[in-house]
Amino acid sequence: HREELGRKVSVLNPFGLVEDGQDQFNPLDYIRPHELARDVALVADGLVKPEQGDGAHFSEMARQLVAAAIEVIVTQEEPNRRNLIAVTDLLLSANLDGTLEAWAENADLVGHRPAQTAATILRAGDRERGSIQTAVSKAFEWMQSDNMRHFLARSSFRMDDLLDDRVDLFIAVPLDQVDKQAIFMRLFINLVLGTVVRQDGRRKVKAPILLVLDEFVRMGRMEQIMNIANVAAGAGVEALFVTQDTGQVEKAYGPNDARSIFGSCITKRVFNLNDIETAEWAARHLGESTVYSQQIREGKAPNEGRDFSYSEQRQKLMTAEQITGMKADDLLLLVGNRSPLKANQNLYFKSKAYRGRFDQNPLN
Repeated sequence: HREELGRKVSVLNPFGLVEDGQDQFNPLDYIRPHELARDVALVADGLVKPEQGDGAHFSEMARQLVAAAIEVIVTQEEPNRRNLIAVTDLLLSANLDGTLEAWAENADLVGHRPAQTAATILRAGDRERGSIQTAVSKAFEWMQSDNMRHFLARSSFRMDDLLDDRVDLFIAVPLDQVDKQAIFMRLFINLVLGTVVRQDGRRKVKAPILLVLDEFVRMGRMEQIMNIANVAAGAGVEALFVTQDTGQVEKAYGPNDARSIFGSCITKRVFNLNDIETAEWAARHLGESTVYSQQIREGKAPNEGRDFSYSEQRQKLMTAEQITGMKADDLLLLVGNRSPLKANQNLYFKSKAYRGRFDQNPLN
């Protein structure tokens, strides 16, 4: 249907889930020569998932090493080799230490950032260096299949086409690959948001970009998600976050940032809840109503009239138990400061309005 409207539809489908994968995507095409450090840093941030506690230092050093390798590849390799495949082969080679020594000794050739990063890692002890290399290996585990290597060799579309409202992008990943490919999806979302935010007001999107993030917490914490809460909405990105419960968001982002994410969502839809804590969160956001009651007391003597008394009491519009007990097709809708609504879900595969406008679900 989208193609019939004259739009380019690119399906990032390296595993052939929907059909034979034709589209390809080289993340390094995002990098602009005149903004080398800025763009390389964003790609590296998407590849290396931040760790907490003792692992934080090693993940940060791994991110710096990945950034250094990307910079060397995009500035030193032939154009057809400027891709993540070359970066991976370099970083996971048996001769990495020799490569780092060459970088450290040739700053004029590779650039001061890769040279300084190489020198820092070479000064580290064997155990620390081993932990850094382990973190780097984790960042590229998702690329080990032949499907992904072919998929990442080049790009069949331009990210900037999103700004001109020319392309629809879909990512199709098998269910058994969702966790393994979380880093790829994290990287892709980083680049989509970066494409919009890095315009710095010089260029506006032609039409708002709808970014649908199903189970986004499985990709780990992404700083670009926080940009949605702060600046991306004004830059032309409308995000649809999907999560099973509020606890997952708080675990990935912490209570304060989770509150910012929820607060940035003008519209909230609640349905099919099984988690009592999320139901209590929804009950609080639904608010309260005032219940007025009248009591009548008959006089004891025949000549005594009735005595009327009035009271009012605040109570929740719905309790957590009532929310978890809703019917499967019921939905709660909270829109800004407006009164909440309880409605029926408009399921696309049952709606006449969408008939003939969607492909069959390949998983059914």
